[in-house]
Amino acid sequence: MIVEIGPGSGYLTLLLALSRKRRVIAMEITENFYVWQSMLFESFPQIKLNRTFKSKAIDTNEIDATIFHIPWWETAQLREMPLHPDLIVANHVICEMHELALRHIMKLATTCEVPPSFLIEGEGDQRTRGWGQAVQIFREYGYEIEAIGNNVFIFIFIFIFIFLGTNKTSSICYKLEVGPIF
Repeated sequence: MIVEIGPGSGYLTLLLALSRKRRVIAMEITENFYVWQSMLFESFPQIKLNRTFKSKAIDTNEIDATIFHIPWWETAQLREMPLHPDLIVANHVICEMHELALRHIMKLATTCEVPPSFLIEGEGDQRTRGWGQAVQIFREYGYEIEAIGNNVFIFIFIFIFIFLGTNKTSSICYKLEVGPIF
């Protein structure tokens, strides 16, 4: 399952859903984009389109291309659903999000059994927050940049295990990378 934050035109959401018949949760805060995305998604009959989580469990065994198209006022329901995304996509929005919203997404991500990777293509307008501040928030929640190239960033969750030897006063830290990037 893929979660896309701020799908904009919706084309990437559509491609992600059609690729290997994936389930994509698209969360949009801008009404004009939401209306456009709805028209776009409705024009593809091979996509199963849901506009709410109400009384709908996300079937992880489902094999249809499915988009859960969620406006901002429905996103509070994400707390009540056991989501286990493999990937969170956030293109041109990370620096534009309010710090509390970004921290909320990070908290949801790190409560997953296997925290998902983040794919970020472009950080967005940096008037709200600089890229360095956004990276610091990711690090606070246990994420590190795995790959960088042409304004594309991949963050993966790093588990840090501390082994305390019985006869040693120093600790040894091991980093273990978890979760598929794609």
